[in-house]
Amino acid sequence: MPYYIDGDVKITESSAIAKYLGRKLGLVGSTEAEIIKLDMAEGIIEDISRCIIMLCYEKDFECKKVPFTENAHAKVTKLSKLVGDNKYIVGDKIAWIDFVLLETLDRFVQLVPSCLNAHANLQDYQKRILELPNIKKYRDSPSFQKIKARYYGPTAIFGSGN
Repeated sequence: MPYYIDGDVKITESSAIAKYLGRKLGLVGSTEAEIIKLDMAEGIIEDISRCIIMLCYEKDFECKKVPFTENAHAKVTKLSKLVGDNKYIVGDKIAWIDFVLLETLDRFVQLVPSCLNAHANLQDYQKRILELPNIKKYRDSPSFQKIKARYYGPTAIFGSGN
């Protein structure tokens, strides 16, 4: 179970930790419209991630992957519309949910390598975040290289890092 301790603050649950750190580090919306967009983005990304997770734990993964791949375009198009022509989800300011979307795109590309081909905005978005100095440094590190394919637990058929 993920947990985070910050002085007297003790948090469990990945989403709660991400939101807490987002607020603490100023990676949240600054207007009501931005906050609403981030809330909607969280829901959209969570729904799509749930589909990916369910597939990756499916015993009949290879068979179930076929319809998932056939329907991937609709899901990726939804993510593409979420970003639109913006630099990040809420415009020029990066938010905590942008990192969640980056990870979701990583997983999607692992499952369906061509899924971003028709979405230049998502390719640019992904590249932009991956080129942030601290993200690049971490992604190039040996510790990340050891776990980069380990999205899920050891019982996952896909994404367990095996």
